[in-house]
Amino acid sequence: MKMIRQSKTVGIRERDNTFGRKLVIKLCKQFLEEGIVEPNGKTDEQALKELFDFVRKWSKRRPMMMSTDYKADLLRQARTFAKQNDERPGEF
Repeated sequence: MKMIRQSKTVGIRERDNTFGRKLVIKLCKQFLEEGIVEPNGKTDEQALKELFDFVRKWSKRRPMMMSTDYKADLLRQARTFAKQNDERPGEF
């Protein structure tokens, strides 16, 4: 058996794919709960196709922008700097 060495980017892609799958599942559940997509009278395949088509159209109309929230880290750093400044008054 040949071993293939994985790079760090593979892990990121897998994490992104996992996130994407979870996001699509949550959107599908929401569309079903709100009655946006009605599964009654349809086969599982028909309902899934309608759901995925609707999610795809929905996402194209609403670009999803993501950002990283650094607030907790920045606050922690600011408190550390403030504490150091309190311990050494007069230094900048």
